[in-house]
Amino acid sequence: MFGRSARRNRTLLMESANYLRTEMTTRIAHRLRDMQAIPFVAMSNEQLDSIYQFYWRTFETLRRMSKIETDEQNEHLIEVVTQLLSERKSKLDLIVGISRECVNYMEPEAVNLFLARMLRSQVSREVLAKQHIALSVMQTSASQYEKRPYEIGMVHTHINVNDTIQRCVQLARESLANTYKWDIDDPRIPRVELSGDLNVHIAYLPAHLEFILLELCKVSMQSTCQRHENSGHSMPPVHILVVGGADKDDMMIRFSDQGGGLHPSKPRKEGHDESHRATLARGPLLLPGVESLRESSSSPASLVWSFHNIGKQLDSMNLKLEATSTANLSQSEVDGAVTPDPTASYPGGDGLMRLSVLNMDSKKGLPMVKLYAELFGGALDFRTLDGYGTDMYLSLPKFGTSMELHE
Repeated sequence: MFGRSARRNRTLLMESANYLRTEMTTRIAHRLRDMQAIPFVAMSNEQLDSIYQFYWRTFETLRRMSKIETDEQNEHLIEVVTQLLSERKSKLDLIVGISRECVNYMEPEAVNLFLARMLRSQVSREVLAKQHIALSVMQTSASQYEKRPYEIGMVHTHINVNDTIQRCVQLARESLANTYKWDIDDPRIPRVELSGDLNVHIAYLPAHLEFILLELCKVSMQSTCQRHENSGHSMPPVHILVVGGADKDDMMIRFSDQGGGLHPSKPRKEGHDESHRATLARGPLLLPGVESLRESSSSPASLVWSFHNIGKQLDSMNLKLEATSTANLSQSEVDGAVTPDPTASYPGGDGLMRLSVLNMDSKKGLPMVKLYAELFGGALDFRTLDGYGTDMYLSLPKFGTSMELHE
């Protein structure tokens, strides 16, 4: 929002600080309103109540802060926001807790919508906070960033998409090798064939882009591996096509695999009819400002994108997920002084990336990938042929001018 000039202009940095202060207060207030719309019996659960109390304390802390006008006040804001980020609940805890407690009192579609809004808000607040912290670091250590003109806070304005995909493919191969205890060059790990506009550059958050591309690579490669590992035939490749688009268009990346297609499990019919009828008798519980639910929870697409289904699987695994801090910013030496590196933490470092090591199917992470893709005007969709394979289509804005998606 405040762009390259905020790296040098103190007035713009103060504007950024006040925008962060007011915007985070507003967004947290919206989430408090959403939680107040949840049935009381669900919110009386200890885990959900602790989330609500944390949001309330955060709201009160930010609401009482005065207008930021000095460097000292800005430093205090950064300390407060960093502490708030370090204390907030992990995303996996949030998914499990809400899925477990709310499903008995709300329609599955409403639970999924509520989770999507909570998680999207959490991610967007993290981006706002870390972007301002990064701009502050850049202004106090300007000489270190003069040779890095493409970096504006957490944003990189000239990311080489081809290099990023190649890096993510290698990380996906390492992930599969670790999962199956294979060598990284094992022929059972599918190779990736990359084609299209390989000189495309975009303006984006590098960590978010790597998270999205890595997860999509893993979905395609793991599906292919699982389907053809014991087939006796050579492992078919995963095809990635990059389309740069016209000057003012989004870019698109297509992931094509022969992994058998996306076929999410539907709810079991046996023993489910009575409770399902009881749920339907209540009618959908909608959040403030939402007039209708768009997709049936039984449609294949909504099952793939469902946070609620992730919660059910995590809950069935009886995992004890402890919140860890994505705001434990690593320390780097700048001009002899120790300063926080706001881009050190991966976007899903508090739990999202753990989906890969929890013995879960990699496609269970697709709802979070879609959320990250849509945050800045992108889109993620798929076309699947059951028994053959899937094409996934990722669309991203090239120039970083799209408005942030938030509620």
